[in-house]
Amino acid sequence: MELSSRQRGIILCGLWLATFLSALNSTLVATLISSIGSEFKSAHQASWLGTSFLLATSRFVAGLGGGGIFTTSSICVSDLYSMRDRSLAQGYSSIFTGLGLGLGGPLGGYISDRFGWRWAFLFQGKHCAHIHPILYLGYTLLELYYPWTEQIFMGSAEAN
Repeated sequence: MELSSRQRGIILCGLWLATFLSALNSTLVATLISSIGSEFKSAHQASWLGTSFLLATSRFVAGLGGGGIFTTSSICVSDLYSMRDRSLAQGYSSIFTGLGLGLGGPLGGYISDRFGWRWAFLFQGKHCAHIHPILYLGYTLLELYYPWTEQIFMGSAEAN
């Protein structure tokens, strides 16, 4: 079954959102360790925090496939594109991963300093549902105002 540019765009927006949020979460939580440890007056035993975070989220994340988001995203892109056209879409996926890794630390520090460390966890659940429609709107605007972006979603052979 051949997918249209719009269908591929929707799929890629979801994949890129998942990789961005997973990368963001990994560095955001690392920033909060000292704040959480200080509040519980056991900053010298901060290793317990990583273990408890993993235990608390392991069942939830395992159900969502969180441990394999990067792998699953790569496999999906491999299925959507030929070997020749795959590198551009995977490059964009790497940009979103890099953005997530780069923004997680500063965002976690800002949220912790401004609102408290608990808000970092509330932010993740509360606002992530709104990001996919924003990405989809961005994709639609790109497609409308910059027709050359069809090459990103269809690959060079199909766009010509």
